[in-house]
Amino acid sequence: MLTGRLVLATGRVPAADPFSFTFHGAPWTNWEWLAGVVMHLAWSAAGPLGLVLLRALAFGGAVVVALRHWRRLGGRPLEAGRELAATLVGAALILALQVRVADRPHTYAFLLLAATHALATRLCERWSFPAAAGLVALFALWVNFHPSWILGMGLCGAVLADGVLAGALRESPRVALARHRERIALGVAVLASALLTPNAGHFFTALSDIFRQQVSREWEPLWHFLSLAQVPLMTFVLVAAAWAASLALSWRRREIPAAGPLQQLVLAALLVLAVRHVMLTPVFVLVAVPYLRLDRLGWGAVVRSLTPRTETLASVFLLLITLALAQHVLGILGTFGIGVDPRANPVARADFMSAHRLGGRVLCTSKEAHGYMAFRLWPAVTIYIDGRVPQVFPASFLEKYQRIGDPRVLSREIDRYGIDHVVLVSGLFAPVNLQVSEALRARGDFALVDFDENGALWSRTCAECRPFEILDPFRLRRRSPGERLQDTPALRAELARLETTAAGNRLAHDLARRARQEAGLPAAP
Repeated sequence: MLTGRLVLATGRVPAADPFSFTFHGAPWTNWEWLAGVVMHLAWSAAGPLGLVLLRALAFGGAVVVALRHWRRLGGRPLEAGRELAATLVGAALILALQVRVADRPHTYAFLLLAATHALATRLCERWSFPAAAGLVALFALWVNFHPSWILGMGLCGAVLADGVLAGALRESPRVALARHRERIALGVAVLASALLTPNAGHFFTALSDIFRQQVSREWEPLWHFLSLAQVPLMTFVLVAAAWAASLALSWRRREIPAAGPLQQLVLAALLVLAVRHVMLTPVFVLVAVPYLRLDRLGWGAVVRSLTPRTETLASVFLLLITLALAQHVLGILGTFGIGVDPRANPVARADFMSAHRLGGRVLCTSKEAHGYMAFRLWPAVTIYIDGRVPQVFPASFLEKYQRIGDPRVLSREIDRYGIDHVVLVSGLFAPVNLQVSEALRARGDFALVDFDENGALWSRTCAECRPFEILDPFRLRRRSPGERLQDTPALRAELARLETTAAGNRLAHDLARRARQEAGLPAAP
């Protein structure tokens, strides 16, 4: 969103990093800038609710488009039970896609993938110039939204090529090429749309680098996460089994599969990638669902005895079960939560720094938290690292950051870059936060100026901030069993400061209450 704000303010896409102090000015190929603009506009219009509505639109749109695609393709041969089958397919889409729905550009790519896939299939069935122009326009948007456009382009290329290949098998290749020249021209136009992006000169080099250095090395196999409690992954397994069974039965009966041979190869490749990296499972489901042939899997025998009323009741019951399972997943992932998670995002720390007009160089104990700090406080604040690895930050730099809890590494980075503030994130007493706090206390030039149960702020440039020394929760955690707080003016002063934040700070409230009891002071009014 910060990039979107910068693009709208300057009228151009940044080609160098403006947000960090470690690699400021480093070349940056930003292929998600348009998603940032859309997200910033949604945030500006309605705050966190705007992002939720945008997320719901992308998620719901992907489900609806893929379901309509299935009804036209895999569901067309069904003679009975179409309503219940559509509910079943929709349930699979809802449950499988949930695992990757978040306020990130890839969420909007789901809708673009479903839409381009459906549009390319329709163009193979019946040519339409407005639909072809729409497909090229969608890819021109997608290229600036998320790198997954490469996957979409490969899939749609396979769809269009299968149409030409089918014609070549029925007639001579020369006649087929002449008959399908519009589709061939469309394929060329879709490829050319990849050039409609800023910094196109080094766009593809940067893209190949990130796929080689990051994507190809990531390994999160499905079997490490698979269990009966993992509803989205179990849904993926069922869809994969149904797709494989549909394909096998088509070959056995010598019938034409719902998808052409090139599309089946793309699906097989996606299945391998999804098993290799669990986060690609919803992509496979989204692409495979339109090709599911339930009529070849005994669906007719299942619904043979259903009356229209019974089918409707069964559909409603299945939908209710789906929503209940979806709610279970939401409780784990927080997929459609409104607002910003204060545990993962240092909301209170950013509020404190904004109220005290603190700027400078910030290091957070979570890579992702840097992005939130930049979004809230840039340009007054610059950050150490964020998620743009290896686009801006080399993988070796990330490896060093992952050792930031080591006192030697932390002190070396503070001295090298002149870091002004250290923000602790993801739980005050998280192991890395305990290590970092101990190292900062040992240095002696940082003071603890703000904290709650989610994290803390250590600063060495806040002249007006009075530090917590007696009521330092890290010190209190380490003190000997017989040590007790004493009623002193310094304790009373820190209690007064702590109790000003107690209304929205559960840790401050509990700590102040216990401190008063231990020092023999009356309860706060």
